[in-house]
Amino acid sequence: MGLTEPGAGREDPLDRYRRLIEGSGVGLFQTTPDGQVRWVNPAAAAIVGYDSPEEFIAAVPDIRQIYIDPSRRDDFEREMNAHQAVAAFEYEIARKDGAIRWIEVSGHSVLGPDGSPELFEGTVRDVTDRKLLDAALDAVSSVLDPNEAIGRFAGVLARVIPFHQVTLAVIEGTEYRRVISISGAGRSSSFPDDERVPLEGNSMSQVLATQQ
Repeated sequence: MGLTEPGAGREDPLDRYRRLIEGSGVGLFQTTPDGQVRWVNPAAAAIVGYDSPEEFIAAVPDIRQIYIDPSRRDDFEREMNAHQAVAAFEYEIARKDGAIRWIEVSGHSVLGPDGSPELFEGTVRDVTDRKLLDAALDAVSSVLDPNEAIGRFAGVLARVIPFHQVTLAVIEGTEYRRVISISGAGRSSSFPDDERVPLEGNSMSQVLATQQ
């Protein structure tokens, strides 16, 4: 029977912690109050479209660079300075590839010896899909005029996905009725409103079939 030295084969707690943080699927970050990116994990870098934390930090020395509206960073700083923490703070960013996404940040201040914030750190996640779903549900359940309801949804969608046409349709038996169609930016509408179209042989029937 072999003898093993005490502690042999045990993982150092610091190495374990580092491995867990680096491999986390949750985006984690540290920035200075003036916006310098000090550290991000791979998940946070991926949210912004970068292959590694090192690439992200080299390309984005000031976090304001990714904000669609840089004044939102000022709002974030004010919240941090007032409460030393923020929860579910949302803003739009531009990814490396130019795509616009909504992200949600929760975090807290790390205070220095004099009581002033030295770092902001916390979690970040992409909430774009949720924003689009909320906008779609609002359009469907809205008491607004259909034109205004679908127009609001199209406005949200266009921020993220360039589109040719958005249509609000009602299925009625073997056909669907196009209530309203809105074209993407720079395009003219090619479909009349209130048009009735047979489902058979139509792409709409294929979409419905995938939902069953």
